[in-house]
Amino acid sequence: QIMKLQSGEAQVMWSATSAEREKQLLTVRFPLLQGLAGYRVLVIHKFKQGNYPADVTESRLQSYFGVQGADWPDLTVLKHNGYKVEGLPWSLWFANMFIAVEKGLVDYFPRNVIEVSDDLERHADKSVKLEDNVLLRYPSYEYFFVSPKHPELVKRLYTGLLRMLDNGELTSYFNKHNNHRRAMELATQDTRTIFELANPGITQTFKNPLWSQNPAPMRAYVEARLKE
Repeated sequence: QIMKLQSGEAQVMWSATSAEREKQLLTVRFPLLQGLAGYRVLVIHKFKQGNYPADVTESRLQSYFGVQGADWPDLTVLKHNGYKVEGLPWSLWFANMFIAVEKGLVDYFPRNVIEVSDDLERHADKSVKLEDNVLLRYPSYEYFFVSPKHPELVKRLYTGLLRMLDNGELTSYFNKHNNHRRAMELATQDTRTIFELANPGITQTFKNPLWSQNPAPMRAYVEARLKE
């Protein structure tokens, strides 16, 4: 798909961003999923909640062993921040990572708040649960990417996003998805301890990416891009 955009055969796609992708394509820096992919909760063994008390420290978390997809950027993020994580091949992740938690081969499996509810429903037959007290948070965004052959589309997309942000259509569309609503509830729970992690693969961070909760910062950012 990237090659199709580079050649002009395709015009637009949306994808998780990375420094490399932003070098290859034109970037519409608007966090379509509000950065929620970087909000990570832990799937743990259902009898191991005691290992994660309300006052759990980051050093304690870093002493445990986690699992991620071997080619996921999240593996690099966690290791960069001092977490002990092992990677499993993508083709095996869906079953084996949950089995690894259930069997005690690893202590936890970080999942983003958008996906975790569906994951746990699919694995309801396993002795795993959503951990109650921890939220790992790091910058992770999904953007529109535009073919270098069609640079005029960048401002058109910014204009459309701004219009939808202003009239509420963007928030309405986002909230149509049950997993998005559940994700926002998890991301904004005030009962969880938030551990902020750095993402070495990101070129820009947003202080307030939750535009459905507070649209003003994102609106100001987009307006500035349109004036460039």
